[in-house]
Amino acid sequence: MRPSRIPPPVAGRRLARSTRRRRERLTELERDVDPAVRDERRQALRALLARPLLAGNDPARVLVRRQQEWLGLWFSHHAGWELSIDAEACRLVKRPAHTRDGTRPCYDPSSKNTPLGRRAYVFLCLVLGILLREGRQLTLKNIAERLGGIGRADSVFTDHGVPLDLDRREVRRDLVRALRVLLDWRVLSRVDGSEDAYIVTEATDVLYNVNRAILSRLLAARQPPSLAGAEDIETRLEMMWRGSAAADQSEDWRIREIRFGIFRRLLDDPVLYYRHLDDDERAYLERQRTFILREIEQATGLVAEVRAEGIAMVDLTGDLTDYGLPRAGTGGHLTLLLATSLAERLRSGDPAPVPESELQAETRRHIEEHPGWRKDVRNPGSEVVLVREVIVRLCALGLARRVDAPDPALEPLPAIARFGLREPAPSSAAAGELELFG
Repeated sequence: MRPSRIPPPVAGRRLARSTRRRRERLTELERDVDPAVRDERRQALRALLARPLLAGNDPARVLVRRQQEWLGLWFSHHAGWELSIDAEACRLVKRPAHTRDGTRPCYDPSSKNTPLGRRAYVFLCLVLGILLREGRQLTLKNIAERLGGIGRADSVFTDHGVPLDLDRREVRRDLVRALRVLLDWRVLSRVDGSEDAYIVTEATDVLYNVNRAILSRLLAARQPPSLAGAEDIETRLEMMWRGSAAADQSEDWRIREIRFGIFRRLLDDPVLYYRHLDDDERAYLERQRTFILREIEQATGLVAEVRAEGIAMVDLTGDLTDYGLPRAGTGGHLTLLLATSLAERLRSGDPAPVPESELQAETRRHIEEHPGWRKDVRNPGSEVVLVREVIVRLCALGLARRVDAPDPALEPLPAIARFGLREPAPSSAAAGELELFG
């Protein structure tokens, strides 16, 4: 007598049906597509990947609205990302594959080389909270007054080394950096005044309009922060990311979560290293790799580079890359020199982390060898700042990993081995100019 088949949970059956319907509709939309339509879909998808919140008069909004059904199905089916579109904005709610990546911070829109510091992040969150309780207009002085009240009412900020007193220029600069981010996101629009003038003197005021429709779309969490009651930050992030609903333990649910994670890594991360996958994820990727890479390549125009250690989706045009290895300037020149040095170590069979002190000594040698670099790099201690900037960039690109114990060091990762330097002929470029090649 055969054992009876145990039916899957109701939620599992419902999930399987919805997944099948979505896949069938996606297949139908992709059948016999005109090349012009396919190209338009690719442009719209790339625009959303590069800038998940399209507002104002962004020209990509027209493409996204025309292709919204296919885009919504593609992101939902493959990555579990929701796409909402209305008269105010197009918002792709991108949730990362993991919450522990601190290598790609938010940058001051006025200077792509200036990441927000700790206090600027605090200001960004507090200002968002203030805006939720305000009307459609407010001034910078209104914001400053409310921040001052928050700081006086709760000593937690001062206790943790983030005082909110705006009587110092460096504190006002951090607030302005947070406001520039909100201006870039179109949450705020400047009516009158100048944030730069406010940095100089707090007597300056700026008038803003608040776009509440966009403000309400910013949070990409399944559960509001106020309901994530855990004490430690990692658990709180996990609760906000996954939500409070109990996870379905069906096989369909498990496979869907694995698929979402792999697509998210390949779409968002510079490199997917196999060593960062668990056994189930690795097995799924090995079975489905051809299909996954074909889907991403056709939809995005990215090209898969498959190596023994992992996969990188390469952007040949560069317009989808928000962060890259610079080719020009002192910082760019040094980044390539140190990247080449680390790559040579890896090729020689030495994967050991390189102490930061060693990188700083190498940087001092390069400063002496390149008199054409910026004059300020000859100041004592400048190599510390330069190396720190290089480390941030290499880690953000998945080319290296910072190690803090026993001493600060930088571990070169396999992808860095594809980079090197070559000196172009003097007739085609200025002496000392460097080019990157893989």
